[in-house]
Amino acid sequence: MSDVRFNLGNLHFHEKRYEAAISCYVTYMVREGDSSRAHRNIGKSLLKLGQLDSAIQSFKRAVELDPKGGKNYYSIALIYEMKDEIEEALSHFKRALELNPEHVEARYHLAKILRRKGRIQEAMAEFHTLLKYAPDHHQGLNGLATCYINLKDCVEAVGLLRHAVTVYPTTLWLTIISGSHSSKWRISMQLWSSFRRQHVWIRQIRPQRSS
Repeated sequence: MSDVRFNLGNLHFHEKRYEAAISCYVTYMVREGDSSRAHRNIGKSLLKLGQLDSAIQSFKRAVELDPKGGKNYYSIALIYEMKDEIEEALSHFKRALELNPEHVEARYHLAKILRRKGRIQEAMAEFHTLLKYAPDHHQGLNGLATCYINLKDCVEAVGLLRHAVTVYPTTLWLTIISGSHSSKWRISMQLWSSFRRQHVWIRQIRPQRSS
């Protein structure tokens, strides 16, 4: 019967009834004792409710019960990133990756923070590793391209973005906008030229609406 309560909590969560979901998970633990997965799901529910500090506490309890649960470190790191507590975020993303080196999203966020802090070479190393695991990760492609833009290497940037645009066409446009607001105008114009060629190709393959 207790598993029924847990599953009911999952149902409430998926239907966005987060308070009801939390109530079910708490009832489940009253009957079954502390549970890492229940604390994790409570943390997810609290996060959806915008209760960031309480969510962190739930995820930390989940970590205490399951120290090898990389997803919990990732969730804690995301919240610290949202709170702009960057050093804590970095620490927890790194721990998540120690437990699961193939955690693509943890590596993406780690690389993004490193780039934001101006640690470009470290960020590039993380983006390259990410793309080994997920070659078509458009945010990873875009992030690495942005690093090359920072280094004024438009050849590498354009090559990456030509790949990214086939996965997610908006990627190149957003990077062009970012570049046009910086001092790297020549690179931005080369990206724009590439985008125009890709955009024509995209329009050609897009199915026409029937009248």
